[in-house]
Amino acid sequence: MLVAKANIRQAIKRVYYFGFKYHCEICGANTRFRHTYSFDHAILRELDVVGGEYVENDDCPICFANARIRLVYKYITKMGTGLRGHRVLHVATERALYSKLFSNKECEYTPIDFAPDRYNYIPGVQFGDISNLQFDDGSFDFILCNHVLEHVPEDAAAMRELYRVLAPGGRAVLQVPLSYNLTHTVEDPYITDPTEMERRFGQFDHVRIYGRDYFDRLRSAGFVVEQIPSAELATPAEMAAGVVNGRENLTVAHKAG
Repeated sequence: MLVAKANIRQAIKRVYYFGFKYHCEICGANTRFRHTYSFDHAILRELDVVGGEYVENDDCPICFANARIRLVYKYITKMGTGLRGHRVLHVATERALYSKLFSNKECEYTPIDFAPDRYNYIPGVQFGDISNLQFDDGSFDFILCNHVLEHVPEDAAAMRELYRVLAPGGRAVLQVPLSYNLTHTVEDPYITDPTEMERRFGQFDHVRIYGRDYFDRLRSAGFVVEQIPSAELATPAEMAAGVVNGRENLTVAHKAG
């Protein structure tokens, strides 16, 4: 019932927001505007955090896809058969990716979140703490964890857990906001005040800003790390139009077979 109501609301929004200024390649909607949900904090500008830039008119009002979601979508759709037949773990499920890629049940799909009750539009979302996952070793062929690890206090434990539940030969998309200006990640576990977290880390619920050592952290958990430039996933025209962030590489972590 909740899913049906969500679908009705989306159909109404397609009519209300209809226009020809923007086209969403994920949900297919033509709209007259897009939302702006990004943050314009001084620390993000100062450290030039890629994936944390302030971007106006980035979010589709129908499916809420933004540049970072569209980048993941382009990667998955370029995987040939996509994720058909894969066992997929999706952390903090994005509405757009679920609707376009996973609702057709062509894969064995497991969505998890620390607060599953907020997902009234996606059936079967389970509670999941990625620092202590409830799944057996090698349970998944593909893991999608898009801009999540910067929220997790024990990120080293989370990386080890994601590695553990990934099957040999599997892949994990592990995107985070990242400052290439930083050699080492900036974090302080004693900062818990949301206002100070926003000032120091660029968002009230972020606990760090990753630096170039992010990839070494993933390797320490066991992963083989690959960075795919946006230019390999999107055309120059798409990058110029803001379909994806041309500065953001896609981090794909592999588990050796």
